[in-house]
Amino acid sequence: MMARRRIDCDGEVFEVSSGPQGTTHDTWISGPHDGYGFSSSSSSGRSPTPAEHVESTRDFLALIDRDTGYIED
Repeated sequence: MMARRRIDCDGEVFEVSSGPQGTTHDTWISGPHDGYGFSSSSSSGRSPTPAEHVESTRDFLALIDRDTGYIED
């Protein structure tokens, strides 16, 4: 079973589901598209620190095209 929590990153809200071996899935709750977000995993199997998680979330948001609400191809 995955643990869930909500985080706020630069005014955007994400629901974070944490699974085994350092896997996470972030659903962008405040974003324009239901269910859109990103997943990550660690080769070491450890969960990211809060600072690492915020950095990953900021990296995701930096890729978003503000006109479409999606990552550009």
